[in-house]
This record gives sequence, C-alpha cells and structure tokens, in this order.
Amino acid sequence: ALAYGRKLGRGWGPGELSGGEQAKYLRRSFGTFPEADNAMIGNGYLQAGHSDEAIEALNNAIRHDPTFAKAYFLMGMARSCRDEYGLAIGHYSQAIALRPEKAGYYFCRARAFEGMRQPRHAFEDYARVLMLEPEHEGARIRWRQLRDQLEQATR
Repeated sequence: ALAYGRKLGRGWGPGELSGGEQAKYLRRSFGTFPEADNAMIGNGYLQAGHSDEAIEALNNAIRHDPTFAKAYFLMGMARSCRDEYGLAIGHYSQAIALRPEKAGYYFCRARAFEGMRQPRHAFEDYARVLMLEPEHEGARIRWRQLRDQLEQATR
C-alpha cells in the first residue's frame, strides 16, 4: 500500500502526511486490507493518538491472522495508551507467546506491569529483556531500580 501511495505521488515523507492521515488515506483508497496493512494502519492511528481507530484496525488484523504477533504488540501499545494495563498485558503476552525472541515485547509488558503496580512481574520481564538484549539501557535502568525497590520492601 505504501508503494502504491508513492506511485500516486504521495511520498509520505516527513511533514507530508501524519500517521493518522496516512491511515485515513489508505482506508479510503483500499477499503479492506490484509493483516499487515491493518497493522500498519493501526500503527498510523496509534502514532497520531487515535487509539479507538488503532484498536479497530488492529482487531481486523488479528481477526484476519490470529498468529500475527506484531498486531498483538501494537494492540498492547494502544491499550497502554488508554491506561488499560490489564488488557495491554494480555495482548503483550499473546505477542510474546508467538514471538518469544522479541525483547521489545517483554519491555512493553514490563511497563504495563509497572502501570498495574506489579513491580515483581515488571522486574522479571526487564530481566528477560536483558537476557535477549544485554545492552538495552532502558531495561537495565528499570531493572536496577526495581531490584533496589524490591530489596527494600523485603527488609
């Protein structure tokens, strides 16, 4: 779909169309989409701050292909943006079940666990991130902070 947009002279470079505008253009132009296009549209809506539209597009992607991990991951992000951390954790967990090698999936689930005030689960997910990507600075910082917090809580 992006290549098609370029053929029409819509380059979508910086400043041309926002993520939400891209998604709206694609929706008007193509009607129904395979799972990857729905995920791209959902991501566009998500980046533009339109979580309702993102969730609708991502639900379509998941309905079309229930094994599409990226759609579950993006759905988790959309739910996190709405502070729906329990739902987000469920979506991140589904993405992880499908693609357990993706450190970013664990990182975002850890953030959602923190939103739910479940530091032990967050700590465990940050540890998984560091096993997969030892140089992940954000996970390292949060892992250390939660380690210290959990140690103080047990004293």
